[in-house]
Amino acid sequence: MARSAEALSDPLDIWLSGGLFLDDGEPVNALKWWADQKRNGNTHHGLLAMALDVMCCPATTVDVERTFNFGRDYVTYRRHSLHAKS
Repeated sequence: MARSAEALSDPLDIWLSGGLFLDDGEPVNALKWWADQKRNGNTHHGLLAMALDVMCCPATTVDVERTFNFGRDYVTYRRHSLHAKS
């Protein structure tokens, strides 16, 4: 009995125990659902901030590629290669 009370003190366990009910059986837009929760003032004990932080992160693959290509202009293969003779 102490374990169940302990498990339900965790915000994630509390949120998961409530479940997510769909009105019309359509897929849920998770970002919109959490934004609606924010608008209604339902924070889910801190999970709202975490969910919005995670779901609002931009994709970074373009930025990473751009960074490596930018670095290649300064550190060229010929100019900065090591050889046994050098």
